[in-house]
Amino acid sequence: MGDTMKKVLAMAAAAVVLAGCGTGDTNEPDASAPTTPAPTTSSPSPEPSPAADLPAAADLLVVPGAVGDARVGMTVDEALATGLFDADVQVLDCGEGTPKSPLAWKEPLRDTLDVYVADGKITSIGVRAEGPKSAEGLGIGNTLADFRGVYETAEMREAGFGQTGLFVTDGTQWLGFLFDAQVEQMAQDTPVTFMEVTGGEGRPSLSRDAC
Repeated sequence: MGDTMKKVLAMAAAAVVLAGCGTGDTNEPDASAPTTPAPTTSSPSPEPSPAADLPAAADLLVVPGAVGDARVGMTVDEALATGLFDADVQVLDCGEGTPKSPLAWKEPLRDTLDVYVADGKITSIGVRAEGPKSAEGLGIGNTLADFRGVYETAEMREAGFGQTGLFVTDGTQWLGFLFDAQVEQMAQDTPVTFMEVTGGEGRPSLSRDAC
């Protein structure tokens, strides 16, 4: 066999060896080939339970004796059945020994409303931020000028802490609006800063004590 033929055969053999390095049966991974991550075997995280549907604060209608479905005179159980309240909540932090409230509005309504309970029944509901409105569209932030001609039989008198209240009644049910000025200083631009509904003989005090 001539030298030329030997060189041709040697080159052919080398080509076969090189080709086998990329495609033969081997346990070494091909560094240039993309890799697929192994599937995980961990259990999926449980999804949080959906929160109960609550009306927005702005959708709550304020009438004498009631805010939305919550009425003065309801028992604690009746109030909880509306889905608007939580039971036994630490609403106030007045130091060691502060009792829990038997009722508190669910979050985020709690930022806008409060509720007072005595002898197992709701006695007062307060509105302390903008959102809930009366049937006439009046609420926190409205001014005295907005009340012109709306409540013809309403009574205006001192209330709160040296402020002025305007009181609307429906039978034995009450709705009070607190204006941020003394009676003699009331002006058309004096705003409403608080609302309260009560029932029975109890006119709204239009005041709240923190502790």
